[in-house]
Amino acid sequence: KIYKDNGLGITIIINHGNGLKTKYCNLSSDNMVKENQKVKQGEVISGVGDTAIFEIGDQPHLHFEVIKDGKNVDPKTYLPN
Repeated sequence: KIYKDNGLGITIIINHGNGLKTKYCNLSSDNMVKENQKVKQGEVISGVGDTAIFEIGDQPHLHFEVIKDGKNVDPKTYLPN
């Protein structure tokens, strides 16, 4: 899913299956991938931006979330050390 969130700016959600999704917000571009496109690990889907109104006072950065079965979980559980 690709959309512009009123608070978090340009947002991309990737569905990994089995109830696992990753959410990327505050992005610079929404045209590097298309909805329903399959992406591979390491493939660039956007760039870091400053589109998040909620975080406008911060330096440009990536807002990242991991969602399992509809609930936010600690990303460290799913990321390599």
